Amino acid sequence: MHLMGIRPYSHDAAREERICRRAELDSGRTLPPELGAPVVERALASLELADAEVAPSIDWNEAMRRQQAVDDQRLQP
Repeated sequence: MHLMGIRPYSHDAAREERICRRAELDSGRTLPPELGAPVVERALASLELADAEVAPSIDWNEAMRRQQAVDDQRLQP
């Protein structure tokens, strides 16, 4: 990402996400069609999303709370 001009804390999550989706698209296209088709389809669909959809805001406190709840559930017999 650094070589592509993305700096840490650039605050352009949608741009960063689209760079990743284009890489995913390229990777999917190198696979045999039966394996790559779902990857290509997902990447193309992602690239058409609005900024807020391709890189939604994340409440990291809520995400950590949910992850902890899942982890706690796994530890129960």
